[in-house]
Amino acid sequence: MRRKNISNNNFRINRKMTNKGYKNVYGYNPNSSIVRKGNTGEDVERIQSYLVKAAKIYQELPVVVEDGIYDESTENAVKCFQRLNFLHETGYVDRFTLNKLRYVANTDISGMYRKYENEPYNKSDNIIKEGSVGKYVLALQKYINQLALKYAVIHKLKEDGIFGPKTKNSVLEMQHLFKLDEDGIVGDITWNTLYNAITGKSINDEMSD
Repeated sequence: MRRKNISNNNFRINRKMTNKGYKNVYGYNPNSSIVRKGNTGEDVERIQSYLVKAAKIYQELPVVVEDGIYDESTENAVKCFQRLNFLHETGYVDRFTLNKLRYVANTDISGMYRKYENEPYNKSDNIIKEGSVGKYVLALQKYINQLALKYAVIHKLKEDGIFGPKTKNSVLEMQHLFKLDEDGIVGDITWNTLYNAITGKSINDEMSD
């Protein structure tokens, strides 16, 4: 059975035969899917769109234009994104960078502070500590990592949504830096301090708008 490939610049829709029949795998072909400086087209524009969305979470990301041209500014933004996410800082987009870009681009950090979109902010939903897991812990780790870029005393974390000893240690470092009660527990005051340090706004003010 011949393999049929529908090419779209560097990415492919790869139709291959498996024991369950044809399987479509969009977005990655291990031999030819790397997108790099000099490439153009829809796939580059898609990557740039992910970078623009990711910049809402990572303020350090350089601004890119969604023009479908993989130029130096796009390469620099990719390198910055890779560095922030502990990926190999290559400047090109491979399978690992693409998957992380997709994930981050579809993450709504502001929505992590309430269970339902139109439900008022509930402080009790967001009190987390060592042993907690889930989206609030993931949001915490992202904020901690952004602060770590500015303050060397705060250690970076693996963004896995698990509140373990390392996450607690970074919380203690952050609380000490901002002269908060050093209990390793992330409650209303710690959340607001983190949010204000990153965005210059208060969570409570955001939720009352």
